Amino acid sequence: MKKYFFRIGIILFLAVVLFVCVVFVRRADAPSAVSKFADVTIGQETLHVELAQTQSEQMKGLSDRDEIGSDGMLFFFPESQSVKFWMKDMRFALDMVWILDTTIVGIDRDVLPPTVGRDIEVRQSPGLISAVLEVEAGGADSWAIGQTVSVSY
Repeated sequence: MKKYFFRIGIILFLAVVLFVCVVFVRRADAPSAVSKFADVTIGQETLHVELAQTQSEQMKGLSDRDEIGSDGMLFFFPESQSVKFWMKDMRFALDMVWILDTTIVGIDRDVLPPTVGRDIEVRQSPGLISAVLEVEAGGADSWAIGQTVSVSY
């Protein structure tokens, strides 16, 4: 009788261990629901923006969204560089603010999403940049080249 209860105990213990392992593996494979955000201040305006931190986040950017979902998206680069952005799978127009260190060095206004009969737009940075801020079209209307940008996390 003791052997019977011992075997049942072992089977229950192994079932619990297997269940816990499955739950943790599924959680590790699931995409994170928590996004990283920062506050960007330009002039008197502060925006709460999503951060595109990984290479895959930067490649996807705001593609396949019907709206930004925050005040914008900020892309950081580990080293100042010249970059190209393309508007593949974009569904709304954007303003792109090109930033070098803490200064706006360029603004592309009203970058349109692709439509039937129009090629996907590719935008080139106006030289070396360290970050790009994407906001809804018209969002950068009050900003100018030379303005200071500060980011807080």
